Amino acid sequence: MKKLFKENDLVKVVTIAILVTLILTWIIPGGAFSGTTFTKTDLVRTGLSQLSLSVIYAVSFFLQQIVYVLILGAFYGVISLTNGYKELVTRCAKFVKGKEIPVVLIVSGLIALFVSLSSQVFIAMLFIPFIITVLLRSNLDKKTAFIATFGSIFVGMIGATYGTEGLYYFNYYMQTDITKEISMRFGILAIVYILFSLFNIKHIKKILASKKSIDESKDDKFAVEKSSKKKVKVWPMVVLLAVVAIFAILGYIRWEEQFEITCFTKFHEWLIGLKIGDHAIISYILGNVTAFGTWELYSILAVLLVVMIIATIIYRVSLDDFIDGISDGISKMIKPALLMTLGYSVFVLIYWSPIVPTITNWILSSKFNPFLVTIASFISSVFTADFGYVGYSVGSFLTSAYAENLNQIFVIYPAMHGFAQMIAPTSVILLAGLSYVGISYKDWMKHIWKFIVALLVILIIVFALLTYM
Repeated sequence: MKKLFKENDLVKVVTIAILVTLILTWIIPGGAFSGTTFTKTDLVRTGLSQLSLSVIYAVSFFLQQIVYVLILGAFYGVISLTNGYKELVTRCAKFVKGKEIPVVLIVSGLIALFVSLSSQVFIAMLFIPFIITVLLRSNLDKKTAFIATFGSIFVGMIGATYGTEGLYYFNYYMQTDITKEISMRFGILAIVYILFSLFNIKHIKKILASKKSIDESKDDKFAVEKSSKKKVKVWPMVVLLAVVAIFAILGYIRWEEQFEITCFTKFHEWLIGLKIGDHAIISYILGNVTAFGTWELYSILAVLLVVMIIATIIYRVSLDDFIDGISDGISKMIKPALLMTLGYSVFVLIYWSPIVPTITNWILSSKFNPFLVTIASFISSVFTADFGYVGYSVGSFLTSAYAENLNQIFVIYPAMHGFAQMIAPTSVILLAGLSYVGISYKDWMKHIWKFIVALLVILIIVFALLTYM
């Protein structure tokens, strides 16, 4: 039984989170804000029927994210069969050895910056399987691989500037300018990254100084062996992965809306307007694709499919192996996807039983207090995977009660949302990441708690200085 719980630690943790949420819906009444006026509603108790239905609604509400993770598994299931990818991993792992610390810091910084700027958090996962495979092949441990990849996503969320879909919708419901205190939020990104890097360096040095040989590549879902061929052309695979990266950067940074760069919109209008006779052939082929900078999460899936097919043709992967690769890759991502679904079901329960406004009303008063706002924002984000919904549920109160403190709101709420996602058992990215790498929730918290305490102290100091200076 002990072994069963250890192997299914994440399932146990998220199940407890669901049960706690269920119990709270029996204790805390729902509510809604209209400006500073709070209206309490009756208890909306969650029964067994609603509990099972919440999983179905979680799949319905967040189907994009779940399908994306499964398709990403299919993508790596196929390209990991190619000799080009195998050789690329081998060469990259060889390059990393002896340069572990600078490589991890660069990778971590790039991921954090991309998340901070991009419109979709999950897009940062595109190259995480590749990075993890390389780091584990270079004899670094699973914790290093996790903190360099998924951990860096949380850094970017804490220091969200122009990016993340949650911040975009939070801003929408707050009806204000997303650039409020943008320099401060960039500053928080820098502070968190530096602190996170110091934490990572200490851990990596400990691993490198250990006399024990570390080989956790066997736990890598997409581990690859060395290429069976002596001479392998790596450059086609490099080009294909570079194409994916370019599309991700172009597609998921809001160029026109945030930076007033209109060339991508104009190019899109020109491209889909091309006609042969009376037929807009390019528009027919591309379908309903939107301009760069306005892509939805699903938009990248077509790119992955095309790259996957080209890779199999270049490296002569048979049709049977191609199909097996897709099946195998998807199967390896089923558990992370299931855990994501369970995490999202907590949000569904909160959506049905709106207790977040009630809790916020209990904690906050008409006078702005950064410490109480920090607590309220953290609790909201623990229960709400969708940060935009936080703006929807409490934004009316925040904009009315704290009209003169919106700058502080726009620093505290995004930062605490990212902070909560780093440790909350309801965090879908945390659940997916820990499951993917094979780290238990208990081990993660044991590993990260000192950083969390230090980060929380620093954030509270920043919030206080921003308010009272």
